Amino acid sequence: MSRDDDDDRPRRPRDDYDDDYDDRPRRGRSSGGGGGGAAGMSILVIVGIVFVGLFCCGGIGIALLLPAVSKVREAAARAKDTNNYRQIAFGLQTHNDATGRLPAADGEVSWRVHLLPYVEQGPLYGNFDVKQPWDGARNRPHADVQVPTYTSVQDAPEFVQTRARVFTGPGTLFPPGEKPLSLDGGKGEVKDGTSSTFLVVEAREAVPWPQPRELAYTKVGPLPPLGHPQRPTGFLAAMADGSVKFVRESATDAARRAAATATGGEAAPDF
Repeated sequence: MSRDDDDDRPRRPRDDYDDDYDDRPRRGRSSGGGGGGAAGMSILVIVGIVFVGLFCCGGIGIALLLPAVSKVREAAARAKDTNNYRQIAFGLQTHNDATGRLPAADGEVSWRVHLLPYVEQGPLYGNFDVKQPWDGARNRPHADVQVPTYTSVQDAPEFVQTRARVFTGPGTLFPPGEKPLSLDGGKGEVKDGTSSTFLVVEAREAVPWPQPRELAYTKVGPLPPLGHPQRPTGFLAAMADGSVKFVRESATDAARRAAATATGGEAAPDF
């Protein structure tokens, strides 16, 4: 199947183009002694006009290209960050398989510390005393170590904090003061379904990654701001089934709330 637009056979230039661009040698006119100066001046004027035209068109071209370049960069950054959230989700699922449930989010150290062996950071995990506070004498220095999986390519190269956080509160995967839920389908603890429940989300506020400081969820209070400051169109969210979604900023508050809980009984969120 072919179309006229796809026909790449060489074609003769259009006649109107031939009329405008006839490069056949011409006999020069005789205009007396001042003709050379006038011709030179005309050439300078033409060159000036062409230069200005090229400059203006070039500026317009660059201006038109900038949004496209920005979109490409944003898509590349989102792809890289999506892969990080996918690794985090896989690590949490592996931890769940090994221990029977998700790691605690309100202990002495963050769930991110417990996850280190599952994101290729076993030696760093060995430096922690998980029975001591995250900012204690032994643990605090490790907060300055960057864990690439917990950062974003949108962050500065020396950035050591994280925006990968979980919701804590009644009905969430991490209810305060209780054991985290299990992702094991046989136990049936994630009543709203793993594909409909936030596991980890991209928060607007960054925190020290070993700190057990998460996103408090309440039924009546506003949800915390989500999404990287350099990504205003939405936020990344790893679901409890391991998938990663980009939730548009236009997503309703009801949909976000439905996904923030695991046992709320809401309809599946529509992102």
